Amino acid sequence: MTLQYRIMPDKVTDIATQYGTLDVLQGRIQSIVIEKTKAVLSSHKAMNIIANRAAISPEVEAAVKAAVDDNYYVSVEAVVLTNIDFSDSFEKAVEEKMVAEQAKLKADYDNETKLAKAKADAEVKLLNIMFMFIPNPHTLIPYSLSYSRS
Repeated sequence: MTLQYRIMPDKVTDIATQYGTLDVLQGRIQSIVIEKTKAVLSSHKAMNIIANRAAISPEVEAAVKAAVDDNYYVSVEAVVLTNIDFSDSFEKAVEEKMVAEQAKLKADYDNETKLAKAKADAEVKLLNIMFMFIPNPHTLIPYSLSYSRS
């Protein structure tokens, strides 16, 4: 994450009095930024965070600005989510889920294909049986085999 802020020039003495050094101020701001970022991100599903980082970034910026701006004598200029990294086990779980979903789609497609072939084979067998027992196949009444899946 990138945080850009500007120190309010008229508050430099207040910063020196309250924090002593800019490093202390920066440490406090960093803690608040991490806390607010986690709060915003925790309200979203991980997959949405990955897919919609650009849309979530303004939410994080608003939360950080509300918590930091006047309270720490700075003006937050920008907050940008640059790299959201998940644990290896989480990334592996996401990948496994995607592979499983693809396998299910393939299995569904294969089952539909087998069902269509079985239906066509059954119709051919039925017609062959009918032709065996009917002396004049030209007098056949049209017949349709229907199948409905529940």
